[in-house]
Amino acid sequence: LCCPALPFPDPPQGWSLSPHDMCPSRLFLKYILFVYLAVPGFMQGTHNALGYLPQTVSNSDFIFPVIAEEKGLLGSCILVGLYMLLLFTILRTALVVEDDFGRYICIGSAVTIFMHSAVNIGMCIRLAPVTGLPLPLVSYGGTFLLATMCYLGLVHSVYIHSSKKSIFDL
Repeated sequence: LCCPALPFPDPPQGWSLSPHDMCPSRLFLKYILFVYLAVPGFMQGTHNALGYLPQTVSNSDFIFPVIAEEKGLLGSCILVGLYMLLLFTILRTALVVEDDFGRYICIGSAVTIFMHSAVNIGMCIRLAPVTGLPLPLVSYGGTFLLATMCYLGLVHSVYIHSSKKSIFDL
């Protein structure tokens, strides 16, 4: 059942590969743990440095694979979690505000940020076609960064000018 010739790279130093560990499922598990937990560190990624990502787009449209390579699965999950927290606070502001125009501003800002981040992350992991949408607040792009800051400034202004500050206020 165990095959010693597997198409995986050499294991990291300090890992013993006894015949018991040469079972493909155990070796694959060790390989996956190495790939996702032993990240190379900041500015130490190999795929970006070796040119697998074109240098013209690795800091703008394809910044998510660079972050995922340098920070690992945990860093990618933290970035997605921060986007979810941002969208939650914007939608909470939409629930708090009394006037419809402020609610429309909040919902439009949340939809714009969600669509840009979902399409960008989707195209980086090949779930969506490559479109060139930047990742909000992360990609190197001055115009969309300025537009996102304007969205967040409008949402903040809507929150400041609402009389209710919590969804539990009656």
